[in-house]
Amino acid sequence: MDHKLNAKKRKVRRILGFEPNIENPQVMSEKLLWIRVNGKIERFAKYTDKYEVRQYVKGKIGEKYLVPLYGMYTNVDDINIDNLPQSFVLKATHGCGWNILVKDKTNLDWYKAKKQMNEWLNLNYFNITGERNYKPLKGRAIIEKYLQDPSGDLKDYKFHCIHGKPMVVAVMGDRFSNLKVQILDMDWKQPPFDTQNNSFSIPPERPKRFSEMIDVAKKLSQDFAYVRVDLYYTNNKIYFGELTFLPSGGLLNHPYEYQKWLGSHLDLSRY
Repeated sequence: MDHKLNAKKRKVRRILGFEPNIENPQVMSEKLLWIRVNGKIERFAKYTDKYEVRQYVKGKIGEKYLVPLYGMYTNVDDINIDNLPQSFVLKATHGCGWNILVKDKTNLDWYKAKKQMNEWLNLNYFNITGERNYKPLKGRAIIEKYLQDPSGDLKDYKFHCIHGKPMVVAVMGDRFSNLKVQILDMDWKQPPFDTQNNSFSIPPERPKRFSEMIDVAKKLSQDFAYVRVDLYYTNNKIYFGELTFLPSGGLLNHPYEYQKWLGSHLDLSRY
């Protein structure tokens, strides 16, 4: 047991670049790890589920921000691919990254896709990551509209929100080829710390409706001490992506000074 524990500690140190202090957490990863252990995050299960969270979003900001839904299924065999549009996204509601992006269904191996989805539906994501907000969830499949902007890409805007206030946004682009990330503040400027994630050769263009995106993130985060609100912006429309309570399982690989600044705003006594 000690050998396994020491190996886990070494892995955590390797990812973070420092030894975390969970007893007296100061920086963001330490506080996220504290939340992971002490935060009773099972209560966030309904916001973690990719189908259930739609009701929360609808009540908070309205249905217009939801990605159009083609169906929800407890049994993958009930899906009739002939009735689906040429492009769509097939998602498991109870995990992270369990998505099948279908740009052209004529090129899809439907047997293989169903087999993969059935494998996911029979797994509990908690058993893989230990994140307890996934533990109560049951596997279901949803099918959503395939989103992309005119360039063929789809940028993801991940707002790190603390006590209902968006602090920074991680802009992610070129997701299907060479992933690029840039972290910016709410004035669309580089934070006053090195984040080691600015990999765009040219800074991404500020969305025309960025102020509205900030307002959406505020409204969706106001019930939580910390949450990451993921949004999409394409063809001048804003869409909700998901709520994330433990990004990277709490192991953010950002420089210490940046994590200290971000973590200083999170009051765990209010958790």
